[in-house]
Amino acid sequence: MEDKDLDYQPPFDASIGEEKIKEQLTALNSLLSACGSKRKVNVTTSYKDLSHRVKLRYVSLIKVIMRSATSLVASNDAGMLIYDSFSDINSEDSNILLDGNFRQIMSGVSEAYTGAESCESRREILSIVAPKISFNLMQLFIPGLTDYRFYAAHLHAHRYGVGSRVEAPTKMVKRFDDCQIAHFVDFIVSFHICTDLPFGEKVLKISSGIELFVPNTIRNMGATSIVDQYLLYCKEMCSDFESLGKSSLFTILETCKASTRKSLQGINYFAAEAVEAFDGIRKMIEDKDAVSSESKRLIDNLKRARFY
Repeated sequence: MEDKDLDYQPPFDASIGEEKIKEQLTALNSLLSACGSKRKVNVTTSYKDLSHRVKLRYVSLIKVIMRSATSLVASNDAGMLIYDSFSDINSEDSNILLDGNFRQIMSGVSEAYTGAESCESRREILSIVAPKISFNLMQLFIPGLTDYRFYAAHLHAHRYGVGSRVEAPTKMVKRFDDCQIAHFVDFIVSFHICTDLPFGEKVLKISSGIELFVPNTIRNMGATSIVDQYLLYCKEMCSDFESLGKSSLFTILETCKASTRKSLQGINYFAAEAVEAFDGIRKMIEDKDAVSSESKRLIDNLKRARFY
């Protein structure tokens, strides 16, 4: 007896030859091409084993095929036909009527969403309709829409208002603050770190072209010791102050050049004179008193003071 049920579709038969499958794929691709779509049909034998991203591609492909077919069958009510195909049109829970006006409105929203240049603009456009309709219905008009983007638009409408434009605050990245630089410069020019030489001066030329004459200075310790001392000073004396990083401190020391004290005679005349003074005091102690415990104590203290 011949089956007269026009909606009956036989189950998929794996024994169908490759020629038959190629013929069906060619016909489906021809339908998409005739409807203005550039998508090509890809097949898989194990959809459940695909990754989430690949599954989204297949879902998007099926939606394109459905829209192409429904646009051909019911050109004026394609969206309504798709919605009725996957829902019970007799259900009382369905309170959305996909009439022509609704379809035109959603088509306009879809075009505006697709043509938006940034994700923020797309979220703002989608927030106009996201609180009103369901995610599944929205996917019929915007193929490829993810649940994250839909619910982000829903949250946007709740926080800022429907379709509200939110201006992102401008952020300026500053590597350091002027007060941080001034704090460190005050430390390195203090008498604990630097000593002014009695003779000589340096010429500093600033960006405006003005030349500044400053006296020669000598640092009493190396750059590493200065940085370590400064960080300890900030930790003990001003714990709530945010100091610069070590690399920035070394850069400032490199920019603000100065002579470094050496314990070698002849390297710097100021340091050399100081060494001669210590030698003279030691010789005076040795000449005045014979070698005794008291003279040895004075000489040892003198050596420690010299190294300091």
